[in-house]
Amino acid sequence: MTGHTKPDNKAVLAPFSLLLLASLLLYALLFPLLSWTVFSEDDSHLMRVAIDYAWWQHFFVPEIYRELSAANYTPIPLVVYKTLVTWFGMSTHAFLAFMIVAMSLVSALAATLTGLITRNRMAEWAVMLLIFSSMSMHTLITRFYTMHYLMGGIFALAALVVVFRRDASTCSPWLPALLLLLALVSKEVYLVLPPLVGLYALYHRNIRLAVGAGVALVLYLVLRTWMLGMSVDIGGESSYFAGFWGISGAAWLSFIGWYVQTRIFILAAVVIALLMNFRRTIMLLPVALMFAAPGLAVSHGIVEHTLHGDRIFFAFDCALAIVAVIAIAQSAWFQRFARPLPMLGLLALLLIMHVFNNAGYRAQTEQMADFRITRFLLDNLADLEGATLFVPMNFIQGDLMRVNDALG
Repeated sequence: MTGHTKPDNKAVLAPFSLLLLASLLLYALLFPLLSWTVFSEDDSHLMRVAIDYAWWQHFFVPEIYRELSAANYTPIPLVVYKTLVTWFGMSTHAFLAFMIVAMSLVSALAATLTGLITRNRMAEWAVMLLIFSSMSMHTLITRFYTMHYLMGGIFALAALVVVFRRDASTCSPWLPALLLLLALVSKEVYLVLPPLVGLYALYHRNIRLAVGAGVALVLYLVLRTWMLGMSVDIGGESSYFAGFWGISGAAWLSFIGWYVQTRIFILAAVVIALLMNFRRTIMLLPVALMFAAPGLAVSHGIVEHTLHGDRIFFAFDCALAIVAVIAIAQSAWFQRFARPLPMLGLLALLLIMHVFNNAGYRAQTEQMADFRITRFLLDNLADLEGATLFVPMNFIQGDLMRVNDALG
């Protein structure tokens, strides 16, 4: 994050409403590809905990929140689950629509932030396409329990947009601090953001903004300690990075291969940025790498990347895309190739890749017993009242029926 002068938004940048509309249309194209999805056991557990208690209890009553998690304080998704289930019942289409809207907001805010920093309209569209290029997008959107990463991304990017859209030396601290706190309450992966905002504020001698970022971080840590104590028992690991040092070479090779394959366009943009503007890319890359650190703190993001990597490295993916475009936005290469026609061609290619990528994922998922049983339950809830069902012992979707009963 470097210094800048406030751009003339009307003359240089696309309005946020246009970016949001474009993002909604872009991700709406994925809806028919993903509308077959069903709830997972994590979804059903979240729904049950959300609907059993009052709206505010998940935030301040430790005994209730710990029914959900004893390691991560992320109550925001419970509010979303309670709202969606109350309004729409157990509708996977309602949850899918919410995830698509949330992802569209992330995309539009990332584009807005990039435009504010680069003052380049095509840079906005380039970031949107790079984020869309992730071939983990289908699992990120259909695994509804990942919504806290998207919600955190919305609040984090909104905080940065507020800071960068006005003179950094005079920016009021209140709204950024509130947004940073909401980002942290959504997901701990955004813990690195308040220190970054604080350093940026100190660089511009805005002590109030730096204090505001610090207060948001302290408030979150106090609230987390009150709710969870000092627990960091994540995935069976006794502390952060406890399992990191024991990851085998084969696991690392598998993860790296998967990451390169699924983020090939983002990584290609980073390579181009290094070639086009090495100095600025090297200056900005550490900022993006900081968002990977929380993901490396727990080993399952590496060892079981196909199950967890889509969400654990989501913030890092977005940061890499933004950094790459910022670094190359003013280069002659970008000015030559970042035109509407090449971008439309890239969009068409990405859509084709998403179609084939999702087809393989769907075929594999629909063969699972859990999927078939859950699909049957959701499709026949009205006819199953009072019925007794015998399911495999490892099927743990009983919370779905509890939620159905609670909804009357």
